[in-house]
Amino acid sequence: PVYNGAQGEKALDESYTVLKKMVALAETQHVRLTLMFSPQYADYIATSPVRRIDLSNWKGTGHEIGAWHRGPADKDWDGYTNLSKEALAQARRGKTPKEPAGGHSEYFASFRQLEPAIRTGCMEDKADREFLAAAPGYEICPGRSAGGKKARLSCASPSGRTGIEKSTRAFSRMNDGIYGASFNSSPADFGPFYAWLSFLKTRDPQGLKSRTVSGIAEKNLLPVKKPGALKPENTAKTPRETRETRLPRLKPVPDIRSNMNKGRPPRLKPVPGFYSRFIRFMTVPSGRKVIILKKPPPEKDKKKK
Repeated sequence: PVYNGAQGEKALDESYTVLKKMVALAETQHVRLTLMFSPQYADYIATSPVRRIDLSNWKGTGHEIGAWHRGPADKDWDGYTNLSKEALAQARRGKTPKEPAGGHSEYFASFRQLEPAIRTGCMEDKADREFLAAAPGYEICPGRSAGGKKARLSCASPSGRTGIEKSTRAFSRMNDGIYGASFNSSPADFGPFYAWLSFLKTRDPQGLKSRTVSGIAEKNLLPVKKPGALKPENTAKTPRETRETRLPRLKPVPDIRSNMNKGRPPRLKPVPGFYSRFIRFMTVPSGRKVIILKKPPPEKDKKKK
């Protein structure tokens, strides 16, 4: 996906210049892009006949139009919400105060000028459930919590030489599956976008494997995440024993073998033999053990009977 969320006339003009270069470069390789627009960007395109013609041509060559929403908790909030005043004030705590421009009805009205039926969205809003319930069918951001089937789409946001190298290595190790990359239509991201498409050209010169987000979902190219196993029902815990319910403990009964050992004479300790007093071991430098015999000491004269 290519995200387009610039705000302000000057920033929008600069971003749109980069976006046109990105789309033109992608079309030379037949790469299909999913173009994610903010409501301000959608109004910017809709108010210019020239830009509307550009958009019509992009859609004709297979690119997809998507909706990008940033909720009140984001410092770059797009101004649309269905939250109450109290909930909005809590979400905007510590951020620049801003009056809402409308709810989800006004938000999606901006996109009907570009695409009557938006299929892909990025709803970065966890608090506004009413807004999320009206989101497009295919969600690519983690903010949505309105339920439905879930599938995992691996996506990188490469920036700089290190980011490009890591992403290309990860892509090169994949033999099948779906892998994507996301960029912003900004001068800073055009270099990484160019490098990424140069890499794709070595793997898929004609763009035969390129797909948009909705194209991936509608062709069932992603495995659907299986629902988790149901947790077992809570069972009553066994009550702990109390003094009243605890059974009396029996005294241990002596084993019969212990009775059999009674009356046996104690075992004698071994006494060194005669020759053991004259033998010792000595380790020689070679590591071998040599037995050395000592001459026995002279015996004392026996008493005559």
